[in-house]
Amino acid sequence: MSFKLKLFISFLLFIPFSFCFSQEGFIDSAQSGFSYWTNFMDMDESLVERKLTRFYGLEPVEINPSEIKSKAERVIWYKNGPTVWFISGRAVQLRLSVGMEGLIDGVGFGSSVESVKTSFGNPWIETENDLYYNLPWKGGPLKLRLYFKENALYEAYLYIVR
Repeated sequence: MSFKLKLFISFLLFIPFSFCFSQEGFIDSAQSGFSYWTNFMDMDESLVERKLTRFYGLEPVEINPSEIKSKAERVIWYKNGPTVWFISGRAVQLRLSVGMEGLIDGVGFGSSVESVKTSFGNPWIETENDLYYNLPWKGGPLKLRLYFKENALYEAYLYIVR
């Protein structure tokens, strides 16, 4: 059973972000118009920085990867925007959080686990605080992790699996 999911991230010029679920726990990223955010994955860090600072006016704050127990070589948080992890000069992980505005097919930050599952379908993996979905992608498999705090959607992570 498949159904369409549209995600609009309004904090960045209301850019549409759409998903199509092809099977339980999988999101088909080959569908046209898929994910503004997947375009950042595996992108050169200078291009990511240019897009987020020059085009969207987001202020970068460098984070020491060892402070957050990350294997990434560089981590940048953009105030009022995403956090991006880089390895070998390429973006490998992106974090969107509750402080950002966004809408995922009627589900936004603060939505309950039940409402997210109603909209997205059953996840690939479900833990006490997380739902994981697979995103097949041309550059390699991607994962979407949705983190819930007190049963409310708090953070979304998009990352490359190598």
